[in-house]
Amino acid sequence: MRSRRPSPAPCVGPRRPTPSGLPGVAVRAAIVARRIRTAVAREAIGRPNVGLLYDTFHANIEEKDPVGCIAAARHAINHVHISENDRGTPGKGHVDWPAVFGALRGSGYDGWLTIEAFGKALPDLAAATRVWRDFFPAREEVFEEGFKLIRAGWD
Repeated sequence: MRSRRPSPAPCVGPRRPTPSGLPGVAVRAAIVARRIRTAVAREAIGRPNVGLLYDTFHANIEEKDPVGCIAAARHAINHVHISENDRGTPGKGHVDWPAVFGALRGSGYDGWLTIEAFGKALPDLAAATRVWRDFFPAREEVFEEGFKLIRAGWD
């Protein structure tokens, strides 16, 4: 869904590390260090059109408070991925959508909301993301239900 902004700007988005046997503390430390590097990189670039990507899937698995972290980065978020906790149809999992939309609106965010869902349709992507099953019964459900969710939560 497009806001009144003309086009998406480049985003710096932290990626989840692959644990590969690291203990939980080391993985959490890597996540915190990555966020610090992301914020430092954004500040070092010093361009107003470079910002942070808020991804509901990653916030759900990496943040102690997936909604509260929006306030901490409100000045820097310039793009949002709408993705359910299992990468399936938005609204069919346990992401607290009213809280997410409320926090984004409350932060003044008025940019793009992009639905992101994974399935097996692209075999190379499915293999790279370790997707072995579809997370939705039909592709149409993702965009039809996802769009309804965004409309209901944003309007």
